[in-house]
Amino acid sequence: MVRCPLILLKRFHQPTPQPPNPSWPFSSPHKPKTQIANIRPTTGGFFTRLEASRKYIFGCASVYGKTNDSLVRGAFVIRGQEEQPAFDVAPDYESYSFTKLDPKKKEDKEFLEDQWSWDKPIEEGGKTYEWADGKVFK
Repeated sequence: MVRCPLILLKRFHQPTPQPPNPSWPFSSPHKPKTQIANIRPTTGGFFTRLEASRKYIFGCASVYGKTNDSLVRGAFVIRGQEEQPAFDVAPDYESYSFTKLDPKKKEDKEFLEDQWSWDKPIEEGGKTYEWADGKVFK
């Protein structure tokens, strides 16, 4: 299992003289009702379809929850300020939702750190989902 060391996350948030590359969290539009082990290849397939943008994207995707009650969430950093040129190489990218994070907001920084460190559960709809599996796109 690959985890992002905390020292790298601290350096990632340090100010630079140029505008930072934006971070984009994403989520799958549906809650998979299947085995956790069967969801990871689906995420891997999405990553495979992003192959043409490999030099423009870095990110992680995680599966949270348990069998028949899970969520797929993740976060990418892309080169450039718009997500479409990086993600539209995947024919199904429109089925995922992407939102630009603000690097100055504490909660956005924490979200990115949580997604990349794979240490914390995620809460949605008043329910807590434990981290189950993850995949890195680099």
